[in-house]
Amino acid sequence: MVQLQVLNKVLQNKNATFFSYNNITYEYFSDYEKEFNFIKEHIDSYGNVPDVLTFKNKFENFPIIEVSESDDFLLGELYKEH
Repeated sequence: MVQLQVLNKVLQNKNATFFSYNNITYEYFSDYEKEFNFIKEHIDSYGNVPDVLTFKNKFENFPIIEVSESDDFLLGELYKEH
C-alpha cells in the first residue's frame, strides 16, 4: 500500500525531487514499476511531474487516492518494504 501512497503523494504535490533527493529507484516499486518509471521519465524529460490526467491516460486503472501522511513516514515505510 505504501508504494501506492508514495506515487499518489508525488502526483498530488508535483514534487519532482522526491525520488532523487531520497535515492528512490524503480526497485522500491515492485507493484508499480511501470508507473514509477513513467513518472521518473517524465521528470527527466520535461522537468516536472506529469499531470494526474496525463498519468491516468497512461494508467487508467491506477487508483488515485488522497494522501495526507508525511514524506518522512512514507519514506520510512518504503525503506522497510525494500
